[in-house]
Amino acid sequence: MVKVKGDEERSLYICTVEELESPIRRRYRIHSITLSDLLSKRSIELQKSLHEVARLEGPDLPLHMDCSIYGSQIIFTGVVELASPPLTDSSDSEDREPSSDDNNDSSDDRGERMFVFETDPTLDPSPSIKRESFPEFNSPMHHPLLVELAGDLYALGWDEEFPNYASFEVFKQKDKRWLPVYPTFPFEKEDEEYDSNYFSYAVVGGTKMLVSGPKTPVYCLDAAATLGKWNWRTNVGYQVYELIAYRMLNDDYSIERIRAFDPSIITSWGWDIGYDAPLKYSFAHLGGRRVCLTEARFVSHETQKHGIGMMRLFVSTFEFSFEDGNDGSRSFSVKSLLDYSADSSRIFQLLLDDPQESGDATLLNAQLLGCFVL
Repeated sequence: MVKVKGDEERSLYICTVEELESPIRRRYRIHSITLSDLLSKRSIELQKSLHEVARLEGPDLPLHMDCSIYGSQIIFTGVVELASPPLTDSSDSEDREPSSDDNNDSSDDRGERMFVFETDPTLDPSPSIKRESFPEFNSPMHHPLLVELAGDLYALGWDEEFPNYASFEVFKQKDKRWLPVYPTFPFEKEDEEYDSNYFSYAVVGGTKMLVSGPKTPVYCLDAAATLGKWNWRTNVGYQVYELIAYRMLNDDYSIERIRAFDPSIITSWGWDIGYDAPLKYSFAHLGGRRVCLTEARFVSHETQKHGIGMMRLFVSTFEFSFEDGNDGSRSFSVKSLLDYSADSSRIFQLLLDDPQESGDATLLNAQLLGCFVL
Protein backbone atom coordinates (compact mmCIF):
# COMPACT_ATOMS: atom_id res chain seq x y z
CA MET A 1 0.00 0.00 0.00
CA VAL A 2 1.40 3.37 -1.05
CA LYS A 3 1.62 5.88 1.76
CA VAL A 4 0.07 9.25 0.93
CA LYS A 5 2.16 12.14 2.19
CA GLY A 6 0.65 14.94 4.21
CA ASP A 7 1.36 18.59 3.38
CA GLU A 8 4.08 18.73 6.04
CA GLU A 9 5.97 15.92 4.26
CA ARG A 10 5.52 17.02 0.66
CA SER A 11 7.75 19.39 -1.27
CA LEU A 12 7.42 21.74 -4.22
CA TYR A 13 9.95 20.87 -6.94
CA ILE A 14 10.84 23.62 -9.44
CA CYS A 15 12.58 22.63 -12.69
CA THR A 16 14.49 25.19 -14.77
CA VAL A 17 16.69 25.20 -17.86
CA GLU A 18 19.55 27.55 -18.76
CA GLU A 19 20.75 28.27 -22.27
CA LEU A 20 24.51 28.73 -22.55
CA GLU A 21 26.82 29.37 -25.48
CA SER A 22 30.54 28.88 -26.19
CA PRO A 23 29.79 26.05 -26.65
CA ILE A 24 26.00 25.87 -27.06
CA ARG A 25 24.53 23.64 -24.38
CA ARG A 26 21.84 23.43 -21.71
CA ARG A 27 21.91 23.14 -17.95
CA TYR A 28 18.89 21.66 -16.19
CA ARG A 29 18.29 22.17 -12.46
CA ILE A 30 15.80 21.07 -9.82
CA HIS A 31 15.14 23.16 -6.70
CA SER A 32 12.84 22.14 -3.86
CA ILE A 33 11.17 23.59 -0.79
CA THR A 34 8.90 21.85 1.71
CA LEU A 35 5.25 22.87 1.66
CA SER A 36 5.38 23.43 5.41
CA ASP A 37 8.05 26.11 4.89
CA LEU A 38 6.34 27.58 1.84
CA LEU A 39 2.99 28.00 3.57
CA SER A 40 4.21 29.19 6.96
CA LYS A 41 7.20 31.47 6.43
CA ARG A 42 7.51 34.98 5.06
CA SER A 43 9.36 35.58 1.78
CA ILE A 44 12.30 37.16 3.56
CA GLU A 45 12.77 33.97 5.60
CA LEU A 46 12.39 31.58 2.68
CA GLN A 47 15.40 32.23 0.45
CA LYS A 48 17.57 29.72 2.33
CA SER A 49 14.73 27.18 2.40
CA LEU A 50 14.79 26.72 -1.39
CA HIS A 51 17.54 24.23 -2.14
CA GLU A 52 19.09 23.00 -5.37
CA VAL A 53 18.74 19.22 -5.21
CA ALA A 54 20.06 18.21 -8.64
CA ARG A 55 21.50 19.52 -11.88
CA LEU A 56 22.31 18.07 -15.29
CA GLU A 57 24.73 19.54 -17.80
CA GLY A 58 26.75 18.22 -20.70
CA PRO A 59 27.49 18.55 -24.42
CA ASP A 60 25.35 15.56 -25.42
CA LEU A 61 22.08 16.70 -23.84
CA PRO A 62 19.01 17.65 -25.88
CA LEU A 63 18.78 21.39 -26.44
CA HIS A 64 15.05 21.25 -25.70
CA MET A 65 13.59 19.01 -23.01
CA ASP A 66 10.26 19.09 -21.25
CA CYS A 67 9.52 17.60 -17.86
CA SER A 68 6.69 15.88 -16.06
CA ILE A 69 6.12 13.42 -13.22
CA TYR A 70 5.70 9.67 -13.38
CA GLY A 71 4.97 8.08 -10.04
CA SER A 72 7.54 9.52 -7.62
CA GLN A 73 9.94 10.49 -10.40
CA ILE A 74 10.50 13.76 -12.24
CA ILE A 75 11.25 12.92 -15.86
CA PHE A 76 12.95 14.99 -18.57
CA THR A 77 12.46 14.05 -22.23
CA GLY A 78 13.89 15.53 -25.42
CA VAL A 79 15.54 14.77 -28.74
CA VAL A 80 19.24 15.08 -29.53
CA GLU A 81 19.60 16.57 -32.99
CA LEU A 82 22.26 15.40 -35.42
CA ALA A 83 24.87 18.14 -35.09
CA SER A 84 26.58 19.70 -38.10
CA PRO A 85 30.29 18.89 -38.41
CA PRO A 86 32.64 21.69 -37.28
CA LEU A 87 33.89 24.06 -39.94
CA THR A 88 37.54 23.49 -40.86
CA ASP A 89 40.03 24.77 -43.38
CA SER A 90 39.60 22.94 -46.69
CA SER A 91 43.34 22.31 -46.83
CA ASP A 92 43.26 20.75 -43.37
CA SER A 93 40.27 18.59 -44.18
CA GLU A 94 41.85 17.15 -47.31
CA ASP A 95 44.98 16.00 -45.48
CA ARG A 96 43.32 14.96 -42.24
CA GLU A 97 43.46 11.30 -41.34
CA PRO A 98 40.05 9.82 -40.45
CA SER A 99 39.59 9.35 -36.71
CA SER A 100 37.66 6.75 -34.79
CA ASP A 101 35.14 9.45 -33.85
CA ASP A 102 34.06 9.71 -37.49
CA ASN A 103 32.44 6.30 -37.25
CA ASN A 104 30.79 6.98 -33.90
CA ASP A 105 27.57 8.18 -35.47
CA SER A 106 25.45 5.57 -33.69
CA SER A 107 21.82 5.83 -32.71
CA ASP A 108 22.99 6.23 -29.11
CA ASP A 109 24.48 9.63 -30.00
CA ARG A 110 21.21 11.10 -31.23
CA GLY A 111 17.52 10.50 -30.89
CA GLU A 112 15.26 10.63 -27.87
CA ARG A 113 16.65 10.87 -24.38
CA MET A 114 14.95 10.42 -21.03
CA PHE A 115 16.38 11.38 -17.65
CA VAL A 116 14.80 10.75 -14.25
CA PHE A 117 15.10 12.17 -10.75
CA GLU A 118 13.73 10.02 -7.93
CA THR A 119 12.06 12.05 -5.16
CA ASP A 120 11.36 9.09 -2.86
CA PRO A 121 14.38 8.68 -0.53
CA THR A 122 13.42 5.07 0.21
CA LEU A 123 13.95 4.25 -3.48
CA ASP A 124 17.06 6.40 -3.97
CA PRO A 125 18.71 7.85 -0.84
CA SER A 126 21.25 9.84 -2.91
CA PRO A 127 19.24 10.98 -5.93
CA SER A 128 20.59 12.66 -9.03
CA ILE A 129 19.27 13.21 -12.55
CA LYS A 130 20.12 9.94 -14.28
CA ARG A 131 19.91 8.75 -17.88
CA GLU A 132 17.10 6.22 -18.24
CA SER A 133 16.99 3.45 -20.81
CA PHE A 134 13.63 4.05 -22.44
CA PRO A 135 12.13 2.99 -25.79
CA GLU A 136 11.72 5.61 -28.48
CA PHE A 137 8.42 7.02 -29.69
CA ASN A 138 6.88 5.50 -32.81
CA SER A 139 6.63 9.02 -34.26
CA PRO A 140 9.29 11.64 -33.44
CA MET A 141 8.00 14.26 -30.97
CA HIS A 142 10.48 16.98 -30.13
CA HIS A 143 8.35 18.78 -27.51
CA PRO A 144 5.88 16.24 -26.15
CA LEU A 145 3.43 17.04 -23.41
CA LEU A 146 3.92 14.20 -20.90
CA VAL A 147 1.02 13.32 -18.60
CA GLU A 148 0.63 10.46 -16.14
CA LEU A 149 -2.87 9.02 -16.37
CA ALA A 150 -4.22 5.89 -14.65
CA GLY A 151 -0.67 4.65 -14.00
CA ASP A 152 0.51 5.01 -17.61
CA LEU A 153 2.55 7.76 -19.25
CA TYR A 154 0.98 9.62 -22.21
CA ALA A 155 2.88 11.78 -24.70
CA LEU A 156 1.19 14.31 -26.97
CA GLY A 157 3.05 16.23 -29.67
CA TRP A 158 3.42 16.79 -33.39
CA ASP A 159 4.91 14.43 -35.90
CA GLU A 160 6.93 16.61 -38.29
CA GLU A 161 5.75 14.50 -41.25
CA PHE A 162 2.10 15.22 -40.40
CA PRO A 163 2.16 18.73 -38.87
CA ASN A 164 -1.61 19.23 -38.90
CA TYR A 165 -2.35 16.28 -36.65
CA ALA A 166 -1.37 15.60 -33.09
CA SER A 167 0.78 12.54 -32.49
CA PHE A 168 -0.33 10.71 -29.35
CA GLU A 169 1.23 7.67 -27.67
CA VAL A 170 1.07 5.84 -24.36
CA PHE A 171 3.77 3.97 -22.45
CA LYS A 172 2.19 1.07 -20.60
CA GLN A 173 4.15 -0.53 -17.81
CA LYS A 174 3.10 -4.05 -18.77
CA ASP A 175 4.23 -3.65 -22.40
CA LYS A 176 7.37 -1.58 -21.71
CA ARG A 177 6.98 0.24 -25.02
CA TRP A 178 5.18 3.18 -26.59
CA LEU A 179 1.87 2.38 -28.28
CA PRO A 180 -0.08 4.75 -30.56
CA VAL A 181 -3.43 6.08 -29.37
CA TYR A 182 -6.01 6.30 -32.18
CA PRO A 183 -7.57 8.18 -33.69
CA THR A 184 -5.38 11.25 -33.76
CA PHE A 185 -7.19 14.54 -34.15
CA PRO A 186 -6.54 17.84 -35.94
CA PHE A 187 -4.68 20.28 -33.71
CA GLU A 188 -4.07 23.61 -35.38
CA LYS A 189 -0.77 25.28 -34.58
CA GLU A 190 -0.43 29.05 -34.48
CA ASP A 191 3.35 29.05 -35.03
CA GLU A 192 5.99 26.72 -36.32
CA GLU A 193 7.81 27.03 -33.00
CA TYR A 194 6.00 25.52 -30.05
CA ASP A 195 6.59 23.61 -26.84
CA SER A 196 4.53 21.57 -24.42
CA ASN A 197 3.08 24.76 -22.89
CA TYR A 198 1.17 25.20 -26.15
CA PHE A 199 -1.14 22.42 -25.03
CA SER A 200 -3.59 22.93 -22.22
CA TYR A 201 -4.74 19.87 -20.34
CA ALA A 202 -6.62 18.68 -17.27
CA VAL A 203 -6.72 15.31 -15.54
CA VAL A 204 -10.19 14.57 -14.18
CA GLY A 205 -11.14 11.69 -11.91
CA GLY A 206 -7.78 9.98 -12.37
CA THR A 207 -8.65 8.37 -15.72
CA LYS A 208 -9.90 11.18 -17.98
CA MET A 209 -7.76 13.79 -19.71
CA LEU A 210 -9.05 16.94 -21.37
CA VAL A 211 -6.77 18.56 -23.95
CA SER A 212 -7.17 21.82 -25.83
CA GLY A 213 -5.28 24.66 -27.47
CA PRO A 214 -5.82 28.27 -28.54
CA LYS A 215 -7.57 27.27 -31.79
CA THR A 216 -8.66 23.74 -31.00
CA PRO A 217 -11.79 22.18 -29.50
CA VAL A 218 -11.59 20.44 -26.15
CA TYR A 219 -11.04 16.70 -26.53
CA CYS A 220 -11.45 14.08 -23.83
CA LEU A 221 -9.66 10.75 -23.52
CA ASP A 222 -10.97 8.19 -21.04
CA ALA A 223 -8.10 5.82 -20.27
CA ALA A 224 -10.49 3.44 -18.51
CA ALA A 225 -12.62 2.94 -21.63
CA THR A 226 -12.09 -0.24 -23.62
CA LEU A 227 -11.01 1.56 -26.78
CA GLY A 228 -9.35 4.47 -25.01
CA LYS A 229 -10.29 6.82 -27.83
CA TRP A 230 -10.71 10.58 -28.00
CA ASN A 231 -14.15 12.18 -27.78
CA TRP A 232 -14.91 15.66 -29.01
CA ARG A 233 -16.35 17.79 -26.21
CA THR A 234 -16.86 21.38 -27.33
CA ASN A 235 -16.09 23.61 -30.29
CA VAL A 236 -14.39 26.33 -28.27
CA GLY A 237 -10.61 26.43 -27.90
CA TYR A 238 -9.07 28.01 -24.83
CA GLN A 239 -5.99 30.04 -24.14
CA VAL A 240 -3.14 28.73 -22.02
CA TYR A 241 -4.66 29.47 -18.60
CA GLU A 242 -7.94 27.67 -19.16
CA LEU A 243 -8.44 24.22 -17.72
CA ILE A 244 -6.50 24.43 -14.47
CA ALA A 245 -9.57 25.50 -12.50
CA TYR A 246 -11.68 22.75 -13.98
CA ARG A 247 -9.23 19.92 -13.32
CA MET A 248 -9.78 20.09 -9.55
CA LEU A 249 -13.57 20.24 -9.79
CA ASN A 250 -15.13 16.79 -10.24
CA ASP A 251 -15.81 13.99 -12.69
CA ASP A 252 -18.43 15.89 -14.65
CA TYR A 253 -16.80 16.91 -17.92
CA SER A 254 -19.92 17.97 -19.79
CA ILE A 255 -19.70 20.97 -22.08
CA GLU A 256 -21.66 23.11 -19.64
CA ARG A 257 -19.13 22.56 -16.85
CA ILE A 258 -16.02 23.47 -18.83
CA ARG A 259 -15.08 27.04 -17.95
CA ALA A 260 -12.10 29.17 -18.80
CA PHE A 261 -9.69 30.34 -16.13
CA ASP A 262 -9.60 34.08 -16.84
CA PRO A 263 -5.94 35.17 -17.27
CA SER A 264 -6.77 38.46 -15.53
CA ILE A 265 -7.05 36.52 -12.26
CA ILE A 266 -3.36 35.76 -12.52
CA THR A 267 -2.11 39.04 -13.92
CA SER A 268 -4.05 41.02 -11.33
CA TRP A 269 -1.75 39.61 -8.66
CA GLY A 270 0.74 42.25 -9.71
CA TRP A 271 3.66 40.17 -10.92
CA ASP A 272 4.78 42.70 -13.48
CA ILE A 273 8.43 43.56 -12.96
CA GLY A 274 8.86 45.16 -16.35
CA TYR A 275 11.72 43.04 -17.67
CA ASP A 276 12.00 41.95 -21.25
CA ALA A 277 12.26 38.19 -20.70
CA PRO A 278 8.90 36.40 -21.13
CA LEU A 279 7.10 35.10 -18.08
CA LYS A 280 6.71 31.34 -17.81
CA TYR A 281 4.26 29.64 -15.47
CA SER A 282 3.38 26.21 -14.09
CA PHE A 283 0.56 24.91 -11.89
CA ALA A 284 0.73 22.14 -9.29
CA HIS A 285 -2.31 20.60 -7.65
CA LEU A 286 -2.22 20.46 -3.85
CA GLY A 287 -5.43 18.44 -3.52
CA GLY A 288 -9.09 19.41 -3.47
CA ARG A 289 -9.44 22.95 -4.78
CA ARG A 290 -5.99 24.01 -3.68
CA VAL A 291 -3.42 25.10 -6.23
CA CYS A 292 0.20 26.21 -6.32
CA LEU A 293 1.16 28.55 -9.15
CA THR A 294 4.82 29.22 -9.97
CA GLU A 295 5.79 32.01 -12.36
CA ALA A 296 9.32 32.91 -13.41
CA ARG A 297 11.28 35.50 -15.35
CA PHE A 298 14.92 35.58 -16.39
CA VAL A 299 16.34 38.90 -15.18
CA SER A 300 18.43 39.71 -18.22
CA HIS A 301 19.59 43.20 -17.26
CA GLU A 302 21.00 41.96 -13.92
CA THR A 303 22.81 39.18 -15.75
CA GLN A 304 24.40 41.64 -18.18
CA LYS A 305 25.30 44.05 -15.38
CA HIS A 306 26.87 41.64 -12.89
CA GLY A 307 27.77 38.65 -15.06
CA ILE A 308 25.80 36.31 -12.80
CA GLY A 309 22.55 34.84 -14.05
CA MET A 310 19.41 35.55 -12.09
CA MET A 311 15.86 34.27 -12.24
CA ARG A 312 13.00 35.54 -10.11
CA LEU A 313 10.35 33.07 -9.01
CA PHE A 314 6.91 34.10 -7.87
CA VAL A 315 5.04 31.33 -6.00
CA SER A 316 1.38 31.65 -5.02
CA THR A 317 -0.79 29.10 -3.24
CA PHE A 318 -4.52 29.56 -3.30
CA GLU A 319 -7.89 27.88 -2.99
CA PHE A 320 -10.51 28.55 -5.62
CA SER A 321 -14.29 28.52 -5.56
CA PHE A 322 -17.19 28.92 -7.97
CA GLU A 323 -20.47 30.73 -7.54
CA ASP A 324 -23.41 30.22 -9.90
CA GLY A 325 -25.47 33.31 -10.69
CA ASN A 326 -29.23 33.43 -11.21
CA ASP A 327 -28.64 34.16 -14.89
CA GLY A 328 -26.69 30.93 -15.37
CA SER A 329 -23.30 32.62 -15.23
CA ARG A 330 -20.47 31.32 -13.07
CA SER A 331 -17.98 33.50 -11.21
CA PHE A 332 -14.56 32.33 -10.11
CA SER A 333 -12.63 33.54 -7.06
CA VAL A 334 -9.40 32.65 -5.29
CA LYS A 335 -8.25 32.93 -1.69
CA SER A 336 -4.62 32.83 -0.58
CA LEU A 337 -3.55 29.85 1.53
CA LEU A 338 -0.59 31.66 3.03
CA ASP A 339 -0.46 32.35 6.75
CA TYR A 340 0.38 36.02 6.26
CA SER A 341 -2.51 37.78 4.56
CA ALA A 342 -0.27 40.67 3.54
CA ASP A 343 2.03 38.19 1.81
CA SER A 344 -0.06 37.00 -1.15
CA SER A 345 2.95 35.30 -2.72
CA ARG A 346 6.50 34.11 -2.15
CA ILE A 347 9.33 35.61 -4.18
CA PHE A 348 12.67 33.86 -4.68
CA GLN A 349 15.85 34.87 -6.48
CA LEU A 350 17.80 32.06 -8.10
CA LEU A 351 21.46 32.71 -8.89
CA LEU A 352 21.90 30.48 -11.91
CA ASP A 353 25.34 31.05 -13.28
CA ASP A 354 28.76 32.05 -12.03
CA PRO A 355 31.75 32.67 -14.34
CA GLN A 356 33.94 30.58 -12.03
CA GLU A 357 31.79 27.48 -12.56
CA SER A 358 30.95 28.00 -16.23
CA GLY A 359 34.36 29.02 -17.58
CA ASP A 360 34.02 31.05 -20.75
CA ALA A 361 30.37 30.11 -21.26
CA THR A 362 27.81 32.89 -21.56
CA LEU A 363 24.34 32.56 -20.06
CA LEU A 364 21.85 33.68 -22.70
CA ASN A 365 18.53 32.81 -21.12
CA ALA A 366 16.81 30.78 -18.41
CA GLN A 367 13.27 29.46 -18.24
CA LEU A 368 10.92 27.63 -15.95
CA LEU A 369 10.12 24.11 -17.19
CA GLY A 370 7.59 23.06 -14.58
CA CYS A 371 6.69 22.73 -10.91
CA PHE A 372 5.44 19.62 -9.14
CA VAL A 373 4.31 18.70 -5.64
CA LEU A 374 5.52 15.28 -4.47
